[in-house]
Amino acid sequence: MYAVIEELSQKRFRWGEDDCCLFVGRVVQAFTGVDLAASFRGKYRSQKGAASRIRRAGSLEKLVDEVTTDHGLREVPVGMAARGDIILFPSVLGETLGICDGHQIITMGKDGVVAFPMEAAMKAWGV
Repeated sequence: MYAVIEELSQKRFRWGEDDCCLFVGRVVQAFTGVDLAASFRGKYRSQKGAASRIRRAGSLEKLVDEVTTDHGLREVPVGMAARGDIILFPSVLGETLGICDGHQIITMGKDGVVAFPMEAAMKAWGV
C-alpha cells in the first residue's frame, strides 16, 4: 500500500488518470489485488466526464456502495475505519475519496498526495 502511495505522491492530479477515485482504486488494488476501478478507469478525461459517471450512479457515495458491494466489501462505522479502508469526505470539489491511514485520510491533490484529518470522514468502507 505505501509503495503505491509513494509512487503516486510524485504525480500531479489528472482527471481519468491520477484523480482521487483512481488513487483509491490503485491503493486498494495494491492492498488486496482487487481492482475496484476497473469499470471506469480510462472512461473519462475531465471533471465533467467524472461527474457524468458519478451522476449515472446517483452520487459518489452510491457509486462506491455499488462497486464495493460487487466485490464483497461493506460499509463500516467511520470511527472503526482502519488503515487501508476507503473514506468519503467533503472537499473543495465536493465529495471525494481517500484512504484511511490511521488518523488521516490520504488522497490525490492538485500537486500529489495530500492528507486530511479523519474527522472530515463522512462514510467508510472496510477493505
